[in-house]
Amino acid sequence: RPSSERHRSPVVRPVDQKELGTRTELKNMNAISSVEKAIEYEIARQIEVVTEGGTIYQQTLLWDADRNVAEAMRSKEYSHDYRYFPEPDLVPVVMSPEDIEEIRKTMPELPAQKLERFITELKLPEYDAKVLSEDIGIAEYFEKVASEIGDSKEAGNWVMGEVLRLLKEKQTDISELKITPEKLVNIIKFVKDGTISRNIGKKVLKQVDDSGEMPEAIIEKEGLVQISDTS
Repeated sequence: RPSSERHRSPVVRPVDQKELGTRTELKNMNAISSVEKAIEYEIARQIEVVTEGGTIYQQTLLWDADRNVAEAMRSKEYSHDYRYFPEPDLVPVVMSPEDIEEIRKTMPELPAQKLERFITELKLPEYDAKVLSEDIGIAEYFEKVASEIGDSKEAGNWVMGEVLRLLKEKQTDISELKITPEKLVNIIKFVKDGTISRNIGKKVLKQVDDSGEMPEAIIEKEGLVQISDTS
């Protein structure tokens, strides 16, 4: 397999081989980035060994973050080397298909399912759907706005643009914003019916989140209603 594909491969065993390959253990990773680099390194190393006809040995590898390499620390040939033993106080748990299905019914919508629904049902572009489904708070906020204005794309544009910009500026959670879904819906409706321009709507959104006031109060107080009648 070309070297460019090695780092992306999630499996080391050859295609169609049912048996798992030999497991190795990685230690000495003190950051999430190190975990990622160490796993990528070990995937690439094992693929290279296997494709060249070598043997993978069950062993513990020590990650060197300075050199971005893993070196053998010690070998563990058999399971008893790990001191495995059955837990005497834990009895076997047998789940029937009915039990599993009952639990599945109570589970919330998972991120992958939400992403798929945003694309198929709400007709969002894949990129928009990914951004809006990554965080449960943002996803719920977006859906409230979209359902009220009946325009998923427009709701997504405002949330991805102005709302996420506010979150980044204030380094806060979406639940802490004063621009609630209801207030954003009002702003979008004012823009759509021509009461205010889109640029004014963005300024009103910022003022709403700073003050907590209702959008219509700020529009009236600041005299922001635009004249759309050409006569």
